[in-house]
Amino acid sequence: MWQRFTEASRKAIVRAELEAIQGRSEQVEAQHLLLALLNAPECAGAQILLKMGVTPGKVRTVLALDPQATSFDQKMYSKEIEKLSTEFQVDPELIRRIERQLIAKMKDQFKKPELKLSDRMRRILELSSEEARQTQAIVEHANIIGTTHLLLGLLRDNDNPAASALQKLGLNLDLARLEVIEYLRTKGEE
Repeated sequence: MWQRFTEASRKAIVRAELEAIQGRSEQVEAQHLLLALLNAPECAGAQILLKMGVTPGKVRTVLALDPQATSFDQKMYSKEIEKLSTEFQVDPELIRRIERQLIAKMKDQFKKPELKLSDRMRRILELSSEEARQTQAIVEHANIIGTTHLLLGLLRDNDNPAASALQKLGLNLDLARLEVIEYLRTKGEE
């Protein structure tokens, strides 16, 4: 299955898994893939998003307001952080920052859990594959799935928190397709 994916798109999926782990999710979801794309500014998908004014901070803000994007565990965890911050009079963001630093230091000591792709994520990957075939017909490039196609797959499956966040930030599928085609014509494959 993964042979058609570029190295950058495979790395994006691995980063999505890490986003899911950090978010204490049980599965890799669409919003994890979107954040993974944005956290790799060198990849084509991120460059298109950044060109359109979509930043990691904006996406995280929009996703934080979307109840579908937050798992039950995350909600409970956020309440616990708020409780601790009140009890010890500490800024909740400081607690989160310390936690991220500890996770970064300890990540090599523990085997990361294997998370499964959600059904929606599998569907997004299928749609990404279809988008790669469609753009190949318009722009001459190999029949591979890059991060640009992952972005299009996210938007094409428009009933997910990532697509909703992008739409709220002014990016829709048609606009993204135009940007992807322009990117592939001028810069080629990633």
